This record gives sequence, structure tokens and C-alpha cells, in this order.
Amino acid sequence: MKYCTIALMLLSLITIKAYSDLTSDDLLEIQKIVEKTEDKSEGRIKEYIDTKIDSVEKRISLVTNLVYALIALIVLGIGIPQILIARKGNITSEQEKINQELRSEIETLKKQQIQSS
Repeated sequence: MKYCTIALMLLSLITIKAYSDLTSDDLLEIQKIVEKTEDKSEGRIKEYIDTKIDSVEKRISLVTNLVYALIALIVLGIGIPQILIARKGNITSEQEKINQELRSEIETLKKQQIQSS
């Protein structure tokens, strides 16, 4: 056990320093590795953004369709009763004209009956 600790102490005292320079080949290799990882991450980011854009477009189209449906319901809810009221108004005005004609006819007939009696 003593020998092991002594050996470890000696090994820790002896430090081997490594001196090295990066060559241009090493730098090119590092650059290629960095470009590959950037390309992969760019591809994933683009895919993620595309899926998000698609989901947002789907939501926008859904909301647009709902707005169109609500507009149609509002138009139908307001327009149909207005049309019915207008038709009823036309029918009553026609009926009043017929009633007025019949009254005038009745009066003329009464006058003729009074004159003949």
C-alpha cells in the first residue's frame, strides 16, 4: 500500500507537458464538424418552424370559417324577419286597397238603392 501511494505521489509530481499546434488540416476538420452540426440544427429548426406555421395557418383558417358562419347566421337572423315583415306590409297594404274599393262600391250601391227606393 505504501508503494502504491509513493508511486502515485511520484507520478503526480512528474507532469508531462504536451505542446502542439493546430495545423490547417485540423482547423478545416473542426470547421467541417461545426458546419455539419449547424446544418443539422438548422434543418431541425426549419422543420419545427414549418410545423408551427402550418398549425397557425390551420387555426387561422378555422377562425376565418367560424367568422363567416357567424356572419351568415347574423344575416339570416336579421334578414329573414325583415323580409317577412316587408311582405306582410305589402299584403296588408294590398288588402287595405281592396277594402277601400269594396267600401266605395258598397257606398255607391247604397246610394243607388236609396235613389231607387
